[in-house]
Formats: sequence, C-alpha cells, structure tokens
Amino acid sequence: MRDSLLGVSAPRLATYDDLLALPEDVRAELIAGSVRVLPSVLPRHAMVQRALGRFVGGPFDDDDGHGGVGGWWILPEVDVRFGVHDVVRPDMAGWRRPRLPEPWDVRPIDVVPDWICEVVSPSDARTDRITKARLYLEAGVPAYWLVDPETRVLEALLGEGQRWVEAGRANRRIDCPDRPHSSSSGSNSSSSGSNAGMGQSSVKHRAHCERSLGG
Repeated sequence: MRDSLLGVSAPRLATYDDLLALPEDVRAELIAGSVRVLPSVLPRHAMVQRALGRFVGGPFDDDDGHGGVGGWWILPEVDVRFGVHDVVRPDMAGWRRPRLPEPWDVRPIDVVPDWICEVVSPSDARTDRITKARLYLEAGVPAYWLVDPETRVLEALLGEGQRWVEAGRANRRIDCPDRPHSSSSGSNSSSSGSNAGMGQSSVKHRAHCERSLGG
C-alpha cells in the first residue's frame, strides 16, 4: 500500500508462464516468484542422479510387477508446482502411483511428491538445505533426501509437524534394495531409527527404504 501511494510499483512475481517463455534449452525454476536459471550439472552431480535412478528408481519403479517393490513413479528433473509462484525441478521426485495415476505429458505436476531427493551443489547448498527444505516441508512432502557428492553423505529426513527429523544417514556408499551390505566396501553408515533407509541385508534394505519413502 505504501509503495502504491508513493507511486512505486511492487515487483511482479513470476509464474509458470514466465518459465514457459524461456528458451527450451534453459533449465530454470521458480521460487517465491523469482526465476532461477540452473547451470548445467557437473559430471559428479550427474553420476549421483544416475545412481539414484538405478538403485531407487529400479526397485521402486522400473521393476514394478517384476519382483521389485514397485508402486511408485520415480522421475528425474520434472517440473513440480507447489504454488502459483513456486515451481521447482527436483533432482529426483517420487509419487505413489495411486496418488498420481498418469504423470505422462503433464507439465507441471501439481500433486505434491511423496519423496524428493536433491543432490547438493557446493555453490548453492543453502537453496537445497534451507529454501527448498522449507518449501517442501510446508507443502507436506513426507520424505526428503539430501545427497552431498563432495562428502559422499546421504541424509534421509522425514517431516514431523513443523520440522524435518533426520531418520538416517549413510557415509561413502548408499546401500540399496536387494543389494547386500558388504563390509569390504568401506561403508560407514549410521541410523537414528528404523526409517533410515539403510540396513545390513537385502531384506532390511527393502524394508528400510520403504519406510524412508513414507511406507
């Protein structure tokens, strides 16, 4: 009101239409009405995305009906709209299939994910750890993973009320469903509870990953 009385217009908050107006080869997202252009990912970042697609997307999505856990869509870098002025592109996002029966040819997706994973960039860690963490929590995302390629640490967080609670942490190597733990791999994982998503046998891996994905 004061700005209008002084003849100063308030900054216009961007919407998804502003993202659509960008060239197709521009990676961008919208946070609090501001357009953020995303740089091309480094090979280390891309390697983590590929591993997540294999070890999470494999059993929970690709192997649905073929002996895997199934029941999920695990999608990399799709536009997810949390509000008119908040449209982000998580590194990986997952939905239980009954909540999102047909995600194909939909842009952006307006259904809140059941799980999100961000690969932390050293130059922009604050966005993943603070800005996006707050956005995801307020939107009701149940499970949030952060993977730091530099320290090789995965943090599994679960939303409890108005805060994230660390459910587990894995160092150096991410153990995955149906992949038995091997002490010779140099793994140094720790868990603060059964929701950690890590274990020491393929059965425990499956159960823990299911829990940490909101199961």
